[in-house]
Amino acid sequence: MEIKTLSYKTKNRKEELLMDLYMPPHDWRDGRRLPVLIHLHSGEFKSGSRFNRLLEYYCSHFAGKGFAVFSIDYRLTLQTAEVNLPNILKAVTFGIEDLMSATSRICGMAEEYGLDTDKILVSGSGAGAMIALSAEYQLCNRKTIPPVKGLNYAGIISSAGAVITDADHLEWKRKPCPILLLHGTYDQVISFNKFFVPGMLWAGSNYIHDELLKLDAPHWLYEEQGTDHIMAMKPLQRQIHEMETFVEKFVMEGKHSIAHTVWRDETPDKLEDIRDVVPMFLEGWKTPEDIDSIVKDYVEISQTETAGQ
Repeated sequence: MEIKTLSYKTKNRKEELLMDLYMPPHDWRDGRRLPVLIHLHSGEFKSGSRFNRLLEYYCSHFAGKGFAVFSIDYRLTLQTAEVNLPNILKAVTFGIEDLMSATSRICGMAEEYGLDTDKILVSGSGAGAMIALSAEYQLCNRKTIPPVKGLNYAGIISSAGAVITDADHLEWKRKPCPILLLHGTYDQVISFNKFFVPGMLWAGSNYIHDELLKLDAPHWLYEEQGTDHIMAMKPLQRQIHEMETFVEKFVMEGKHSIAHTVWRDETPDKLEDIRDVVPMFLEGWKTPEDIDSIVKDYVEISQTETAGQ
């Protein structure tokens, strides 16, 4: 697998924002334009990066299916800022700006790498999914200027994401692109339904599903009953087949379909079991202390109440 690390933006005029490009095998590059998948990692806007063993597995998988896959870093503004409403909104805004910058850089590489700019999908996990969904929502409402004139994303894959807005409800000026929403109903971090406080709405996957039904917009809600925020990471290892089906049917074939899958296990997966459920997520970090800290945080999260239900 050919992997290149590229710069797409400089933040604070000092530090570069990077992205890893996973190119498909040469037998996919016989003159055909390559569809593009951009992925944004999880981490609550304060941790995570474009690489760990799980992301390598996920990106390599779709590169092996003929995609040019870009795993991107973005600004983690809650590393140093207090977690409050203005700073959360700011973190999402910066994330959208970085996604637009990465998309612009990728479109500028289209001729060199043979990329199909009409088939750019965005996937995200947790905070990354919030960026992906919120970016598409803003593009639909002309609140964000597309990085390339006339650009529309071809699809969104959201693992435990939400649309974040300063309004009290969602309002769509045009239908969004096809969306795959994967979410646990017992998510303690990002509500499966919605969470509203004055000045900010977290519109979770089930709330978005209800909105898209009204719009008759192609989408697929995949809910795991009783499962928590482990769904920010789990789909990248366990729901690859569903993602492939979504890409093939909803995006590549352009099916105008609406699907709702309800999955129920006898014992739902939990964040505290991350070592067993998504072991690859814990591989590839810089130090063992990073892993211990992550697991400790997830065990604590598993013991909290569900968000916004």
